[in-house]
Order: sequence, then C-alpha cells, then structure tokens
Amino acid sequence: MADLTSTTSTSPVESEIVNLVARTIAELQQISIYIQREQVEIDRLKAESQIITCHTDMVVSRLRVQLDSLSLPG
Repeated sequence: MADLTSTTSTSPVESEIVNLVARTIAELQQISIYIQREQVEIDRLKAESQIITCHTDMVVSRLRVQLDSLSLPG
C-alpha cells in the first residue's frame, strides 16, 4: 500500500486530497477505539444485568413457594 503522507511532486489539489484522506483515516481509527471502549462497557452492563435477572428470578421463586405454603387448602 502506498504511503499517503509521502512527499512527492503533486498538485495542491492532490496534496489536499492526501491530507484529507490521512485525517479521515486518523479519525476512523479514533472512532474505532471509541467503539471498542463502548463495547466493553456494554458487555459489562449486560453481565451485570444477567446477574440481577438471575437474582430477581430466584427471589420471585422463593416468594412463590412461600405464598403457596401460606395458601389455605380448599
């Protein structure tokens, strides 16, 4: 792949395009890093949510058992 930042004899428009492409690539790299960090946070929150859901299900199950034991027959 050609080095986009190499200095060769190019017109001002070509230089502008090369600079724009280089800036765009750098910005895309920063966005990629940001997305990776956000994905880590999303994964952490999903794991926490799963733990809370399991705990809630367990509490509800216990409450059902207690309610069933309090129910009067007939």
